[in-house]
Amino acid sequence: MAIDTSLIQDTDWLACTDGGITYKVSGAEFKKLLKEPTTYEFTINTTNRELNLKTQQDIDEYVGQSFTIDWGDGSTETLVQPTTINHRWSANGEWNIKITVNKGGPFSLFGAFAGDQAKWVSIDNTSSEFNWGPTLEKSWYGCNQLTSFPLIDIASNSGLSLNYAWNGCSGLTSFPDLDYSSVERMSYAWQNCTELVTWNSNATVNLPECVSLGAAWWGCSKLTSIPSLNIPKATSLWYAFYSCQALTLIPLMDTSNITLWDGTFNNCQNLETIPALDFSSATSVTNTFTSCGVKTFDGPLEFGNVTTFENLFIRCEELLALPYIDTSSGINFKEMFHFCRKITTIPASLDFSKGTNFNETFADCNALTDFPPNMFDVTGTLLGNSFSRAFAGCSLTPISVENVLVSLDTNGQSNITLSLDGPNNSPKSTWTAAANTAYDNLIAKGWTILHS
Repeated sequence: MAIDTSLIQDTDWLACTDGGITYKVSGAEFKKLLKEPTTYEFTINTTNRELNLKTQQDIDEYVGQSFTIDWGDGSTETLVQPTTINHRWSANGEWNIKITVNKGGPFSLFGAFAGDQAKWVSIDNTSSEFNWGPTLEKSWYGCNQLTSFPLIDIASNSGLSLNYAWNGCSGLTSFPDLDYSSVERMSYAWQNCTELVTWNSNATVNLPECVSLGAAWWGCSKLTSIPSLNIPKATSLWYAFYSCQALTLIPLMDTSNITLWDGTFNNCQNLETIPALDFSSATSVTNTFTSCGVKTFDGPLEFGNVTTFENLFIRCEELLALPYIDTSSGINFKEMFHFCRKITTIPASLDFSKGTNFNETFADCNALTDFPPNMFDVTGTLLGNSFSRAFAGCSLTPISVENVLVSLDTNGQSNITLSLDGPNNSPKSTWTAAANTAYDNLIAKGWTILHS
């Protein structure tokens, strides 16, 4: 007689009789007892006749789960999770492995060593009811011979982790449209999938529970686009798109809770426009746009909670103009605009009133001619090298030089090195009277000023 398990709630209690003894089990446990075995098949290619596997460790849902391995050579083993497995074949070559998980319980395994991961050739067949999770961390890590991946169901277990799941799968060129609704973490998931061109074909991918996407697509150098991501709980996009060199567009997405933006678009050389993303929760933005091909921003950069702007735009050599940037909490501005070779003007809206480090902030901005007055009237406590190479290699006009020197003279601090040198900065012989007066005052306060 078939039992309709849809009528049984997980919280129900049922009486089961076996050999005259009656047991009390929960509805959830009873449904597990009725589940059919599920299978997972894959092919490996071994050159040393050996394979080492590990099942996921120390996770309650796995402990005691039994499974059978058919090694494809006529031998089988029945094991219980968690475990480490070793098998030797009689010859090298390709072998089809079939895993049957009893009672349809959760399951995940991975190669015990890097060399074992690299032996995966293909995933051949997976039961539609195969219970993946609740973690798939490193499950296909380093499987660089895989050229395709099947559409599997990963939505059954809440709190799913995909950290490092396909990291280093450098043979994949596309990826199926998985259901990520149960995923909680996906850091480094597709890192260094260097041949991946298409990740998902949907316009929007829902990740309602995901909190971290750190380095998720790091090094996916051929990835041309990314869908809009629904990530209401995410707090980290740390290096998420680092070195995605073929990426030309970032869609709008809700980033209102993202705090960690370090390196997010670093080395995205073909990304020319940044949409009006919400940066209001940002606390860390080091290297966010480093070596990025960005030319324009569609919205303001609301960085009011950020204290360190180090390397934020370093080597953005195509950047034409700066958007509004809230730097009101900024302390460290080291190399913020270093090598931004096409910027001609610094906006007066930048707030340096708490700044203490301007080392190489504008260095090698070769086209920079205009610098506004009063920018350094008030700062934090400066160190001796706080302005080392700050304006080296710029093209400041005599008025801009005056604006820098007069403001620093007004600031009143002593014994600091300032760089205004370089072949294109206005030479001292062209400076205004006000600039020369401020220069003399600063020298009297112990400043060392390098100039053309």
